[in-house]
Amino acid sequence: MLGRLLGTGKQAEVYEYGEGVLKLYRAGAPKSSAFREAATLALVEGCGLPAPIVHEARLYDGRWGLAMTKAAGPCFGEVLTREPELAPACLEAMVRLQRQIHAQPAPALPGLKARLACNIERTSLLRLAGATMPA
Repeated sequence: MLGRLLGTGKQAEVYEYGEGVLKLYRAGAPKSSAFREAATLALVEGCGLPAPIVHEARLYDGRWGLAMTKAAGPCFGEVLTREPELAPACLEAMVRLQRQIHAQPAPALPGLKARLACNIERTSLLRLAGATMPA
């Protein structure tokens, strides 16, 4: 049973789900989105970085989703709403986490550049008459 909505973004919504969370991708999202994220999170965890552990990737009421562990501690958004004076401390914690992530070599992670180039090549929104993508 889904609990309260914790967050929403362009591609998915995250809900409380038992002791963990359920990330539900928007209707029509391909299952590859969920499986790619599950694989990436497994690789990130293997690098020793704090990452949710995916317990399950499957369809939930017609939408692909990931059931995973919930991060410990309060939600920054909720803290900032209740106590805006804590913004500097929350921002410092987010910066520390980002620095920790970016300092960790992760050669097993797939490159983003190739995937973005493929997405750009496939879109019809950027095509110009007679233009071709540079190599």
